[in-house]
Amino acid sequence: MTCQGAFFTHLGFRVVDKNVLPQKIWADCVRCAEYPDCDKTAVFLEVPGAPETTAGE
Repeated sequence: MTCQGAFFTHLGFRVVDKNVLPQKIWADCVRCAEYPDCDKTAVFLEVPGAPETTAGE
């Protein structure tokens, strides 16, 4: 999750729906003062040769 979505998309990350993030990420989110009204963008980087994940769909 980032406030700098344009920076990360320039580096090859893709914007994804927050709902595809792993539970581990959500564990941090629910402790955040901005939860559930988060203004951050979820980004995902495909790494060649890495195991497939649901966030890449």
